[in-house]
Amino acid sequence: GENYGGTGRYRVYSKEEIYQDHWFAQSLIYGIPIWFDIEDDLLTWHYLEKHFLKRYKFGYVRKILILPGFNEDDAQDMVMGVQDVMRVLRITNPETYATRGDGRADAFHVSAVDISRSQTRESWVANIAEDPLETVMWRCSSYQDTGVYVPWFPMAGAIPEGYQWMDLETARKEHFAVRPESISLDFSRSYWTYAVLGELVNFNRGLFAGVHAERDALEAYFREELGKLRAELPGMDAETKRAALGRFTCEMCAEADRRYRTILADINCLEAHASQNDLSVSDEEATVKLTLKVPAGMAMRVPDAKSILWSVGFSTSKPGVNEPAAPLAMQRIETPSGAEWVFTFRAHDAAKFGIAGVTADTYLRGVIDHQRFVAMIPVTFVA
Repeated sequence: GENYGGTGRYRVYSKEEIYQDHWFAQSLIYGIPIWFDIEDDLLTWHYLEKHFLKRYKFGYVRKILILPGFNEDDAQDMVMGVQDVMRVLRITNPETYATRGDGRADAFHVSAVDISRSQTRESWVANIAEDPLETVMWRCSSYQDTGVYVPWFPMAGAIPEGYQWMDLETARKEHFAVRPESISLDFSRSYWTYAVLGELVNFNRGLFAGVHAERDALEAYFREELGKLRAELPGMDAETKRAALGRFTCEMCAEADRRYRTILADINCLEAHASQNDLSVSDEEATVKLTLKVPAGMAMRVPDAKSILWSVGFSTSKPGVNEPAAPLAMQRIETPSGAEWVFTFRAHDAAKFGIAGVTADTYLRGVIDHQRFVAMIPVTFVA
């Protein structure tokens, strides 16, 4: 009622009620989903039209997750742990990779078994504590299936190195007028390690096998360290506790960043570059040559021509990922330092999705000698 956003009794709607309302259609195009993901505009519409709570749209709810078949009694008894929620958020359907993406069909947010492969750039799972200072927010950058959830104590007030993009006042100024440098590829900002790694796996799913084992081991380490810390908290005063929790947050983020930088270096192992680093977002006639160096010991002689594609990453543009460019020409060249593949593209096919002034991650991928490859090539878009 009037106390929206406050404590009290809340109604959890069942799948049947949602279907009767017919308010799910814009977002819930999954058929029969495992989890419902209700977007802001639909949530506002629902409360405005069904309950006439016109002030609700100024409340604090960002999204609601509704498990099919829930009712109020079920909600009272339901208990999900942090790891259970993480597993749900990491659901990915292998069939999507086989049948969608790379210009065939939209591969993002199309199925309830593709929660990880969505528009998420960051996710949190909260373990709420009686003492707010001890509340743990498990934070993941980029895709949930490739990313690692790192424990943060947000109320401790410590922001780890690599996560300090801007202060609050700058963020407010740039919310609707962002500067190009604020969203440019920059590995001094930790987000980009996870984003690029996630995109590489997105375009070559075979790389995932080398990621998930390290991811799971790292999260197990975090849980162990968190347990040790919690055992020490009862003997601390408030300020000592705050300092310890802030220090823990920074140390865990640093460890995650260190390990993921190593993984990224290992899987981003193909050497590739563009013939020019600056690509115009307005020149529709310019071409660009992308050169892929053939690794020592590999032949890479017979490409599947239809599989060779190039696009920006999802952090730059979802439409750009869904409309990759095909090469105008391709040629294998022998050089004194080894063989190279040179692919010629119309630059505008990728650059039209860019923002002038932004340095972006782009991805050359395809199949050569029945083996899939992907290489990240940074470019800067100009007017």
